[in-house]
Amino acid sequence: MTRTALVRRYAAALLALGLLFLAVLGQGGLEIGTGDILRHWFAERNPEAALALEVFRLPRALAALLAGGGLATCGLLLQTWFRNPLADAHVLGVTSGASAGVACGLVAGSLGGFFPGAAGPFGTAVCAAAGAAVSCALLVLFARVLKGRAALLVAGVMIGFLFNALISFLLWGADAEEARGFTLWTMGSFSHLDMGRVALFAPPVLLGCALALLSSRDLDALLLGDEGARSVGIDLKRARRKVLGATVVLAGAVCAFCGPVGFVGLAVPHVARRALRTSRHRLLIPFCWICGGALGLLAAAVSEGSRGAVPLNAVTALVGAPVVLAVLLRGKERE
Repeated sequence: MTRTALVRRYAAALLALGLLFLAVLGQGGLEIGTGDILRHWFAERNPEAALALEVFRLPRALAALLAGGGLATCGLLLQTWFRNPLADAHVLGVTSGASAGVACGLVAGSLGGFFPGAAGPFGTAVCAAAGAAVSCALLVLFARVLKGRAALLVAGVMIGFLFNALISFLLWGADAEEARGFTLWTMGSFSHLDMGRVALFAPPVLLGCALALLSSRDLDALLLGDEGARSVGIDLKRARRKVLGATVVLAGAVCAFCGPVGFVGLAVPHVARRALRTSRHRLLIPFCWICGGALGLLAAAVSEGSRGAVPLNAVTALVGAPVVLAVLLRGKERE
């Protein structure tokens, strides 16, 4: 692809991202549209627009942007590492660990008071981060013992099954209100974050994306296979540690603050590869972040436009599931 075509695709993606960001800012319960927001920024200050922006709309838009970009980057890393087009953040069990952490927090908070406020947004984020950290620690342990990518992939799936079994036991003993709260959290949401929580959410996502960019050369080499990567001077153990670190930081942060949002990391890398027609991660990672952020904003806009009637994960599934089916059909045609 020529440089001009590459610039055009990046410009189109950034334009779509900007328009979707403005669309999310223009949605809400108050009768304040995108035009009112722009006039507030560039002309006359509007106290009502300022309140809507600072308290509700800007945090939601930033959360959608960060979560979508982080999950898309995470999905690209995993698909490259496992050389599997259907790998995503759920495959390593990190999201299952975060979900188990929230379930533990809800039950323990009602039984023993060990997690005060666990049902609130901040307590939920703390419990999810703790669960994701346990899952990540198990992955690091298995990564030191297991040699192949396939074995670590199976270990991640098994870790996810174990955490899901724990969740089932916890919910079986929980009351109806706790089970309902947990179910709502698993649907994912960008709407419950304020600017303080967004300020806590942004650093781990940006750190994970920076680690991914620094691993671009290693990721390009991993596409050649283990022997090919060694032949170009790549330290496989070091490269895998960097990729694993970036993925667990990104997946853990998004789960902790937004819940287990699905399908973004699965679908967006395929769109990015098809749009850019390249496997160079120095170009793919920023493009994935932009497209993932746009998908996150689109999901937030659709969910908010339906006045909350459609859960966030239902919206992302409507986009992600057709992409997965298209990948499977393309693979079948090549056989």
